Amino acid sequence: MNQVFDFRRFTLLVGKHWSENRKKYLFGIAGMIALLVFWFAFVMLVDDRRIPVELQAMTYYFGLAITGCFFGSILFSDIASGPKAMSYLSFPASHLEKLICGLLYGVVIFFGIYTLAFYLVDIPMVMFSDKSTVTTVVNGV
Repeated sequence: MNQVFDFRRFTLLVGKHWSENRKKYLFGIAGMIALLVFWFAFVMLVDDRRIPVELQAMTYYFGLAITGCFFGSILFSDIASGPKAMSYLSFPASHLEKLICGLLYGVVIFFGIYTLAFYLVDIPMVMFSDKSTVTTVVNGV
């Protein structure tokens, strides 16, 4: 095998990586969404049913950093264990293809999925907090 980038081999590597790690990624995304829901619910309980814009931005960047580290460790966990490391390292793909596959999942796809998950949670929670704040003000409570 040569160490020259081959797009067909790269797409096969990306497909293999997805098929092997699909459950980990899907459970991680579900956990990330659940943590965001719990966090925003906690903020609404503590902060009189409002979610400040500054807290939303801080939550986005802090969550991006923390979950990015978590998903990065999952991404390269194959290299840490003995038999899986041998399988991963001896897989017939160039080092460049393996690196680009890791960057694709760890940076590009993760950033898109995290941003989508954040806004799928943030927008309904902000709408709910605004609606409950307006109801509280109207009722005089």
